[in-house]
Amino acid sequence: MKDSTKSFFITIAAFFVVMIITHTASFGANVELDKDITLPDILGILTSFMILTLVVERFADVVITGPREFEKIALLESISAKEQKSEDVTDLKQQLNNFRSETRKTTMQLNLFLGLIIGFAGYRILSALTGSIDNLEVNQKLMFHTVDILLTAGLVAGGSKGINVISKSMRDWFKPAKDA
Repeated sequence: MKDSTKSFFITIAAFFVVMIITHTASFGANVELDKDITLPDILGILTSFMILTLVVERFADVVITGPREFEKIALLESISAKEQKSEDVTDLKQQLNNFRSETRKTTMQLNLFLGLIIGFAGYRILSALTGSIDNLEVNQKLMFHTVDILLTAGLVAGGSKGINVISKSMRDWFKPAKDA
């Protein structure tokens, strides 16, 4: 992990530690899941979130991968040409692996940035699953919204595969209660 990534996570962790230490005494109420929420409601929320994630993934794919496609094609053609001449392609294959890794990283960063924007705009996963948080203290509301935005950004950055896993887990979790 690069120093800038470590610094980012250390900053976020430090923020939460400071918030917890300085404001725990003032936390009076708890956040609970909406008591009227049903499996179809949760799956509907997750489905809409998955669609949003797919749109973000596709956007990032077009913005990041599209312009880099020429460089990838050039590397693949160089590998193919050297293989036809029975030359060593180890270095070129390593360059291709590095190129793909850098593309994935850049795409993940763009997805995280877009997820933060989406969260700040008000589309958040925790807020959709909980009832009103009006009974919370101001500090709790701030922390709840911060966690909600970061969780939303992380889920968007993780892509639609992660949302599929969550949806499947929810169906499996509710299944025994439904069959009883």
